[in-house]
Amino acid sequence: MSRLLSFSTAVLIFAPLISARPLVSPPIDLGTLGGVNSGAVAINASGQVAGASDMPDGTTHAFFWMDTLGMLDVGTLVGSGTSYATAVNDAGQVVGNSDFRLNTPLGTLRHAFSWTFDGGMIDLGVLPSTMFSYANAVNARGDVVGFSQGGQLTHAFLWTAATGMTDLGTLGGSLYSVATALNNRGQVVGSSGDNNTHAFLWSAADGMVDLGTLGGDRSLAVAINNRGAVVGYSTVSANGPFHGFLWTKESGMIDVGSLGGSLCQPEAISDDGRVAGWSLLPGDSSQHAFSWTSKDGLVDLGTLGGSISTVTDISPTLVNNRGEIVGFSVPGGLPPGAATTYHGFVWAPSSGMVDLGTLGGRSSYAITINNRGDIVGVSDLVGQTSSHAVVWRLQGND
Repeated sequence: MSRLLSFSTAVLIFAPLISARPLVSPPIDLGTLGGVNSGAVAINASGQVAGASDMPDGTTHAFFWMDTLGMLDVGTLVGSGTSYATAVNDAGQVVGNSDFRLNTPLGTLRHAFSWTFDGGMIDLGVLPSTMFSYANAVNARGDVVGFSQGGQLTHAFLWTAATGMTDLGTLGGSLYSVATALNNRGQVVGSSGDNNTHAFLWSAADGMVDLGTLGGDRSLAVAINNRGAVVGYSTVSANGPFHGFLWTKESGMIDVGSLGGSLCQPEAISDDGRVAGWSLLPGDSSQHAFSWTSKDGLVDLGTLGGSISTVTDISPTLVNNRGEIVGFSVPGGLPPGAATTYHGFVWAPSSGMVDLGTLGGRSSYAITINNRGDIVGVSDLVGQTSSHAVVWRLQGND
C-alpha cells in the first residue's frame, strides 16, 4: 500500500486557491520563530494558522499565527524539546503533539496537547497502560481525537474538557485502533484491527461501529463531514486494489472507484459532499489528484503540466464548501534533468487547476483551505536554503 508521495505531520506544505476569482496577493511569508524553516498545516475560518517552526537552538516548536500578532510560540510540555501542531479550530484552539519527558529508557515520550491563547498548553495525558499519545483533530466544541499507545496497545481516544481522555475501544477486541477525524456533532472516524483494519464510526450513542469494506479484507476511514458522511479507502477483493469509498447512514459504503491504478485514496470531504483525494493511474506509474461528487463522479484534476499531481494526507480540510481543492503538482516546462519540483495549486470546477507559485524558490505545497479562500502551506525561498510557512488569499474572500 505504497504511494509515490507520502507526508507526515513533521512535513509541512502550502498553496492558494482560486475558483473563478483571481488571486488578491502572492504568497505571504509567515516567517519563523527564529530558526531556518517553518510550515503551516491548518487554518481556521478567520484565517488563524497553526504549524511548526525551527527554533534558534535547532528544535522545532508548534506555532499559532494571526494577522494582528504574527507568529507565536506555542511552546512544549517540558520547556525544551519539540512540539508540532496538527489542527486549529475556529476558537483558535491548537492541538498537536509535544515532547513530554526526555532521555527515558524508552527514548523521548510524547503527549498530545491542547493550546489556547489565554490558557496556554495543557497535557491531554495518556490512556491506562500506554505511554505516548498523539492528537489528530479538534472540532468546534474543543473535543480532540487521536490515539494513545504503549507496548502492544494502540487505542483511539476522545478528549473533552469535561471528561478528559476516553478510550474509544477497538473492533472485535483487537489491540489496535486510531481515530483520524471528528465532526462538530462529536462523531469520530478511524480504523481498527490487528491484521486487516476496518474503518469505524464512533458516536456516544452507538459506540464503535464497523463500516465494513468494499468486498475486500481492509478499509480505513480518513475524514467525516458535519452531516456524518465518511470517506476513506478499501480493498475491493482479498489483497486486491484499494478504491475510495463514501459511507452514509442511508446508503452504506459506496465505491467511488479509482483513476485506473491500484490505489485510490480520498483525503477530505466538504459539508456539501465533494470528495477530494489522489489516485494512482493505470500501471501505477504516476498519480493525479481527483474530485468526486454524486453528480459528476470521479474527475481527474490533471496537472500543472508535469506528470504528477496530488494532495496532502495530513489535512481533512483540503476541499472547502465552494468546491475548491488545494494540493501540489509537478509543473511543465522543466529542463531535462531538473531537480524534483512541485508547485502548490488550487482547483475549482469553473477554473480548473491554477499554479499558486512560490516564495521565490523551487517548490511550494498547498495543504489546506478555508471556506473564504485562504490557503496555507509551505514554500522554498530563493536559493532553496530554507522553506517558510505561507498564506495565499483569493479575491472575493468573505
